[in-house]
Amino acid sequence: MLTNDGVRQLLELAPHSEYVNIRSAGHMVAGDRNDTFRRAVVEFLTRTTPSGSLSPDARQRAALLKRLDDDPELNDIP
Repeated sequence: MLTNDGVRQLLELAPHSEYVNIRSAGHMVAGDRNDTFRRAVVEFLTRTTPSGSLSPDARQRAALLKRLDDDPELNDIP
């Protein structure tokens, strides 16, 4: 578990990184909140990976995810 100060320190040490807090996740985020975790990962990769390097399937999945409303389970920490 990270405190807000820990998050700020991490972002200072790795300025190109991002932090997303997934609410109601227990010990293992990917196992406890799989759909929310997947959306966060795909959204990150969609923004940070050049579109030409994504496979056609990945581009299609990314386009579908962009149509979803904002997920209330995601809480970006500034």
